Parts: sequence; C-alpha cells; structure tokens
Amino acid sequence: LRRGHCGLRRDIPQAEGIASDDRDTLWIVSEPNLFYRFTRTAAS
Repeated sequence: LRRGHCGLRRDIPQAEGIASDDRDTLWIVSEPNLFYRFTRTAAS
C-alpha cells in the first residue's frame, strides 16, 4: 500500500494479514512486525 493512496501518509510494507471488527475498524499486520489500525472518520 503506497503513501498518498486513499489518504495514507506513509507506505505500508508487505501486508501479511488483514481483519475487521464490528466497529468497522480495519486492522493490518505487515513486515517487519508492524501493526496498523484504520477507523472511519465522521463526515463533515
């Protein structure tokens, strides 16, 4: 996943796992042992 795409501020290295929860939070695990959480923002 590249910086600038869909609002990403930084590149996300090779994603290895992805999950979502009941609050529509997206979780990504990538190399080297990085853990990302994405949440929806309120529309303005």
